[in-house]
Amino acid sequence: MQNALLFDSKENLWYGSIDGLIKLNTKKLQRNNIKPGVFVLDIRGMSASFNQHSYSYPKIKSLPHDHNYIFDYDFNSISISYVGISLTNPDRVKYSYKLSGTNWIENTSETTVRFPNLDPGEYTFEVKAQNSFGNWTNPPKRINFTIQTPFYKTYLFYLLIFILAAIIMFYIYRLKVLSVKKKNLELEERIAERIIHEKQLKES
Repeated sequence: MQNALLFDSKENLWYGSIDGLIKLNTKKLQRNNIKPGVFVLDIRGMSASFNQHSYSYPKIKSLPHDHNYIFDYDFNSISISYVGISLTNPDRVKYSYKLSGTNWIENTSETTVRFPNLDPGEYTFEVKAQNSFGNWTNPPKRINFTIQTPFYKTYLFYLLIFILAAIIMFYIYRLKVLSVKKKNLELEERIAERIIHEKQLKES
C-alpha cells in the first residue's frame, strides 16, 4: 500500500512507495552529537538620550572574546546580539545566557538581550546554544565589557576634593592667624604710644 508506514517488533520502519516496500533499520540511525556554534555579533551601549556606542561585525563573525569592550558611564544600557549555528533544524535552536552576578536565563529563542541601567563595573556575559538534539555549546561563549565609573565617583576625585578642602581650611587658618597677629601688633603699638604719652605728661 502506497505511503503506508509500519513498525515491526525489531524496530524496523516499513514504508510503502510507488517503487515497492522500503525497509529502514531505525537502530542504525545516528544521533547528531555535533554541538552548535554560538557567536556574539554585536554589543552596544545606549545613553539616556538614546545615543549609541556599539562594537559589531557586519557578517556572521563573532566578536573577539579576549577583548574588554569599554563604555562610558552614561552608555550603561547594554544590548547584546548573538546567533547559534546548527545545520539541523536551525529554527529550533534555543539559548541560555547570564550576566555576571545573575542566574542563567534558560531556553529562550531570543537572539538579543538587554540590560538597562547597569552600574559602573566589569561584567562578563555568557551565552550557549542548544540544537534540536539537546546538545549544548560547551564551553559557553564569553564576552567581557566594562562600564566606566564617572570621574566624580572615582577615588582620585575624592582625593582631589580632600586636598582642595585641606588647602582651603589651611588658607582660612592662615588668614585668621595673620588677622590675630595684626590686631596684636596694632594693640601693642597703641599701648606703646600711650605709655610714651603718659611719660611725656609726667615730665612736663
